Amino acid sequence: MNAAAPSNRSNRSPDEIDLRGVINALLAGKKLILVVTILAGFAAFGVSVVRPKQYEAVSQVAITQPVFMPVLSTSILLATNPPAVSVNPRLPDVKALKDLALADDLLFEVAGVTRVTKGTSTFDIVAPSSTQLRLSVTDTDPKRAADLANRWGEAIAHRLNDLIGVDDTDLTKLQTQLTDADATWQKLSQSIDEVARSNRFNASGTESEAVRYQLARLNAQRDVAFSAYQALSRQVQEVRIFLAENGNTARVFAKAVVPEEPVGPHPKLNAALGAVLGLMLSIFYVLARAWWREPVNA
Repeated sequence: MNAAAPSNRSNRSPDEIDLRGVINALLAGKKLILVVTILAGFAAFGVSVVRPKQYEAVSQVAITQPVFMPVLSTSILLATNPPAVSVNPRLPDVKALKDLALADDLLFEVAGVTRVTKGTSTFDIVAPSSTQLRLSVTDTDPKRAADLANRWGEAIAHRLNDLIGVDDTDLTKLQTQLTDADATWQKLSQSIDEVARSNRFNASGTESEAVRYQLARLNAQRDVAFSAYQALSRQVQEVRIFLAENGNTARVFAKAVVPEEPVGPHPKLNAALGAVLGLMLSIFYVLARAWWREPVNA
């Protein structure tokens, strides 16, 4: 009498997946899976419909290159009295701009909220570079969203102009440096004339060499002082033109308008996502239940 052939089930390794068993478990729990998927989709749709509509308003702030004096050589900087101050053009980096825009005191000034207290409005910022800020305000009231976005942009621009902008104080400092450079240059020119006149006729050989050295040194100092005077003079003119035109390093170049269409919620999309989530959870539950009920063979 022939022995019965062992079944595939008894020969299967414990690590192998029983595909037939998985399919049977899913078929056995298909009603549960269908019900949970439909209920999850309807629940997500209902929550989305009940939630108030959200409107987004966007304003943009542009940050231009600050107008500062050019970087001069060390010899030119030391030619003025007091020495001219070398200031490099500077712009905050992207992280610093975001921190400034989302500062609690600034948000409280604009909307009476902070990042901790939140409120009904949502403030978001995108900085593609250190010269542009995209400010987004989301609110249930479209008019309030646009108003907050514009006020937020103006507040940021005002604070940036205080930090890196150019005003009449900077112009006064440059004019003071220009006056000092002019006085230094004139003084050195007079010294050269005096040395040349006093040693024109009575200079001996040794003294003539010393005089020539002194004149060469004074001429070099005068040239440096004159270069500093010219550079400062150009800078004063540039700052005057900048202040006459605008005087603001940062400004709101795109104001927010009242949005007409809401940006959320999206009932259909949320219903689809809810249904997918319900489907995944119900399948996981059905498979876990089948595994738990399956007898363990010795």
